[in-house]
Amino acid sequence: MSCLLLALVGLQVRAADIYVESTDSTFNVYTWSPSTFGEWPGEVIANIATRVKIGEKDYFKFSLNALSESGTSRCIIFNKDGAQTPNISLVDGDNYFVYPVNGDYTCYETTNPPVAITSYTVVGDAALFGSEWNTELVENDMVLQEDGSYKLVKNELMLSAGNYEYKVVGNHVWSLWEVPQQGNQTLTIEEDGQYDVTFILTLGEENVLTAMAQRVGDPQPQVYVLHYGKQENEWQDKVFVAGDDENEGKLVAADVVFEPYTEFGVKCGDVWYGGMASGGESTYWIHATWCTDIPLSAEEGVKNFIIYEGGIYTFILTVNDECKTFTVKGFNKRGDMNGDGEVDIADVNAIINMMLNKAEVNPAADLTGDSEIDIADVNMVIDIMLNKI
Repeated sequence: MSCLLLALVGLQVRAADIYVESTDSTFNVYTWSPSTFGEWPGEVIANIATRVKIGEKDYFKFSLNALSESGTSRCIIFNKDGAQTPNISLVDGDNYFVYPVNGDYTCYETTNPPVAITSYTVVGDAALFGSEWNTELVENDMVLQEDGSYKLVKNELMLSAGNYEYKVVGNHVWSLWEVPQQGNQTLTIEEDGQYDVTFILTLGEENVLTAMAQRVGDPQPQVYVLHYGKQENEWQDKVFVAGDDENEGKLVAADVVFEPYTEFGVKCGDVWYGGMASGGESTYWIHATWCTDIPLSAEEGVKNFIIYEGGIYTFILTVNDECKTFTVKGFNKRGDMNGDGEVDIADVNAIINMMLNKAEVNPAADLTGDSEIDIADVNMVIDIMLNKI
C-alpha cells in the first residue's frame, strides 16, 4: 500500500508525535520522506524515544519532522528480526499504537487516547470506487443504518470477472482506523456484467466488513423445472417450456409419467416452490417471497406436492408479477381404470387382468401405494364402488 500523500501547500504543519505502548525496547522504527531514522531497518526505538506516562499506561514517545510545504509522504514501519508491519501512513498530531500485538511483530493496533471516528469510508480498487485506494472521496462514505450498522451501495458498476480488494478507513485517513487492520478484503465477481455492490460494516468486539454483488441489467432468463419422484428412488427433472396456442404465454411440462404417490416440486435456480395438494384438476398457489397465502409451516418449510394416482400428467405454469400458479391436468377419478368416468365392475376386472398378466399394467392400479398390484387394490376399487371410501 502506498503512503498517504498530503498536499499542504502554504500550510504550516507541526511535527507528528508518535506514542508506542510496548514493554519491548529492542525493536526498530524506520521512516522516510523526511527520514530521521537512518537506513533500513531504522533505529532501535530506545535510542530515539523517551518514556512517558499517560494515564495508567507507559509509552515510548518520539517525533517526526514536519512535512515540507510542497507535501511529502510520511510513513513508518515497526520491525524486529525481519518481521515488520505494513507501511503506516501518519497524519499530523498524536499517533497512538500498541506494538507488537500479542507478540506478533507484524501487527499493530491504534490505542488510547481514543480518536473519535466521525466517518467510515470504503476504499479499494478504482473499478469499485472510482479512484484507486482514495480515502478522501466522500461519495464512498458509509451511511449509518437503524440497526447500528453502516452501509454503502455502489450501483450499476461494470465489472469484469475477477477479484477486487477493499477495506474501510476512519476519518478519511489511513492511520486512525482500518478494517481489517492487516490486509484487504476481497470481492469475487464470477462473470462480466453490471452489478450493484453493497458494503456492510458491523461494529462490535470484532468489526465485520462484508460485500455483496447483485447482477443487474441483462438478466439471465428464469428456468423453471419440475422435480419429481418417490423418496426411495432417484428423482427426475423436466424443464418447463413455452406453451402452445392453447397455453399461450404460459409454461408447460407435458406428458410426465407418474407412479402412484409421486411427490413433486417446482424450482427456479436455487428457489423451491411447493405445498400440499389433493387429487383432481385444480389450480395451486406455489411459494414465492411475494405470496403469503400458502399452506406452509415454519417448522417443515416448503413441502412437495403429492399425486396419489399413477398416470400421465401435464403441468401448466403461469408466472406473473404478483405470484406463480400452476394447473395439473391428467387426474382420473380414483379407481377408474378405463377412463370412462365411472368406477364399476369393469375396473375391477381390469385390475384382475393386470394381476394375471393379461393386460398392460397401469400404475394407477396401485391404489394402496404399496408398489404392488394385488387383491388389496381390487378390494379398494370395490369399496369405491360401494361408496365406502
